[in-house]
Amino acid sequence: MIRSTSRLGAACLALTLVTGLGAAEATAEPPRQAGPGTTVTLVTGDKVRVDRTGGATVIDPGDGVFAQLTLNGDEYVIPAEAAPFLGGTLDVRLFNVSYLVRAGLDDAHTDAVPVQVELGGVATLGARSSSLPKKDAEGFGRELAGAWKAGRKPGTGRVTLARPEGAPALPADPMAAQAGFPEYHTVTVDSIDRDGKPGVMLGTIHSLDDPTFTMFQVGSGVEGTSQAVFSVPAGDYSIEASVLTGPVLDWSSTGALVIEPEFSVTGDMALTLDARKAVPYQATFEGVDGTGRTQYDLITYNRTTVQGGQVGNPPFGNSVTALFLMRLVSGGDFGVHTLYATPTERVTKGSLDFLAMTSVGGPSGNDPTYKAVFHEPGGVPASLTREVRRSDLTTVDSTIHNTPGAGSQHPELLSMVYLPWTQTTFGVTAPLDGGRRTDYWYSNAPGKVVWEPILRPDLGLRLLGERRLIRPGRRVAETWNKGPQVPSSSAPFTQEALIGIQDTPDTNVTGALEQVCVACRQDDLGLLYLDPYADSTPGHYRSALDGPAQVEFYRDGALAFTSAPRGDGKRLTQLLDLPLLPEPAEYRLKVTGDNPGVEGATSTTDWTFRTTDRDRAADLPDQVMCAPDPTRRCSFLPLLFVRPDLPLDVNNATPAGEPFEVAFTVRHQQYQDDPGRVNATVSVSYDGGTTWSKPQPANRGRDGRFTTTLTSPSGGEYAALRIKAADRDGNAVEQTNLRAYRLAPKDQ
Repeated sequence: MIRSTSRLGAACLALTLVTGLGAAEATAEPPRQAGPGTTVTLVTGDKVRVDRTGGATVIDPGDGVFAQLTLNGDEYVIPAEAAPFLGGTLDVRLFNVSYLVRAGLDDAHTDAVPVQVELGGVATLGARSSSLPKKDAEGFGRELAGAWKAGRKPGTGRVTLARPEGAPALPADPMAAQAGFPEYHTVTVDSIDRDGKPGVMLGTIHSLDDPTFTMFQVGSGVEGTSQAVFSVPAGDYSIEASVLTGPVLDWSSTGALVIEPEFSVTGDMALTLDARKAVPYQATFEGVDGTGRTQYDLITYNRTTVQGGQVGNPPFGNSVTALFLMRLVSGGDFGVHTLYATPTERVTKGSLDFLAMTSVGGPSGNDPTYKAVFHEPGGVPASLTREVRRSDLTTVDSTIHNTPGAGSQHPELLSMVYLPWTQTTFGVTAPLDGGRRTDYWYSNAPGKVVWEPILRPDLGLRLLGERRLIRPGRRVAETWNKGPQVPSSSAPFTQEALIGIQDTPDTNVTGALEQVCVACRQDDLGLLYLDPYADSTPGHYRSALDGPAQVEFYRDGALAFTSAPRGDGKRLTQLLDLPLLPEPAEYRLKVTGDNPGVEGATSTTDWTFRTTDRDRAADLPDQVMCAPDPTRRCSFLPLLFVRPDLPLDVNNATPAGEPFEVAFTVRHQQYQDDPGRVNATVSVSYDGGTTWSKPQPANRGRDGRFTTTLTSPSGGEYAALRIKAADRDGNAVEQTNLRAYRLAPKDQ
């Protein structure tokens, strides 16, 4: 584990920002993209992990305090010691981790950050400095923290990020001064921290009448003023800010969410955001002693305009001005530091919702975690002290299998929660071992909060579980990552966790349980919303972003589409158009993918099916829509889905040289009636698919499962599995998995 030196207090500040600034100019060289395990060292020495979606996670933040914002799809991670100097000493783009990856400034490509130092420079960086070696970055971070504690600037100069030769253009500076207009009024905002001193504030002001008008500002007691100054037209506004109580080298540092939810601007005016009025958020679980455990608290809000437009947690998109999600997160190795929020009156324009979450885990990653979600419609209540009774918990039993062939096994188990206006991941994410574990969930609004567990195996991919509304006292069970990987027959959700189904970012949740059929037809167009990788548990699926695959599609034997010409020959199988014929025809769809990081773990599913435009209309529940036109009916494409259920141990292995029962089901996609009169055979290979055994029939039992028995050889490392099935209507599937499971020596 990479560990950074802890310099900060325990409150962790996160802020997501969206704006309509123009995109950076294109360059001849394609920008680099983050892969599994991509890390970026900031100028403060903090290390950030960036995933394929561009999402950023601070690696082992210890007792760090961080502001996190998303701007035009770029992720910014700002350590608290840098916040007082943004827009003055420090260029905020130094903390744009997405651009640092695109520009080849991640740790895999460079050991220094290119900078430009203006005027007198700072102690660590002289006036002629052109780069900051990453090995010296922690020293620069300590210098910033010390300057904040002393109430002074670290130097007289300004440090900006320099564009490396051949790199994409720098994005626009989100803190650049904007010209005011004569008809605007000046709103001056002061902040007072919990100790009664000038606070370090990150705040937004936004119109309650005009959803396109939002402004962002930083106020601090170091860069000359504790004030944030806004220029706004007359109207009604709301302002929210995270106010940090320093100094940062004091372990008692706290963060407060201070909200002035509704006020009128008719001329120049001044406001004071006073963190001393905030009340503490404290959540406990009956019978759970916090001693020696790791705890994370999160508080956030949602504010809407009179038109219903969201401000606190908006959808990503092309808004004209910035929209924000602000949240405070507390946690660390030395205990949780209390978060605070100011109680609010009920608003008369739009709406205000407050959300608080707590996760308690540890002391090791294998110990149970306790997670609670408190949704408070109407605003911040007068008291934020909560105790969860044991009888109100939902028990979650999980069995986690390790990925065969992976270099190491350190999965992480997270939770995604959805409200009508937001989605967010939270929880203790310490690496854990494969095997059985038990966790506990709670929500004070069980009919509104939707839960979805997420497993991150060692390879950095996301395996998502079933979404559900939980109830007090109930018990649910899930088996994770049991092989082999197969296409999911479950209807995908119209909004996937963290990303919209149309491959565009979208954090606005209006129906977390809404789905779209896997493979359906309208007129002469077939629409495929296929998740090509899933484990053996129904309802599980791998993120569509993690699952590009090779695709071939044939009509009456003629190739109609192939992904071969596209880059690496793969494409996402979400929103894949299949050109169908109006007359009866036979089709073939072949999807081939692999498991990144596991050599030779290839999965191929080859479907043959027949359909016409006169097929019976699909009988779908209300929450499941047809595509491409949700207002019209559609018909199912009769794809057969094979789902193995193999008796594998925690390492996805079976003892070599012993009988082995292969069990599986053959069904249509979710919500489609099961196929009639299916026959199936099984073949196995122990040399990586070079030679295969003679197909042997599988018998179907009363429970609908097909079974047959194989005898594994006494030697060998992996088995490949091929299952063929066909129904009475001529629809068929051939599913081949190389490295389907391991062969373990008998003494293991």
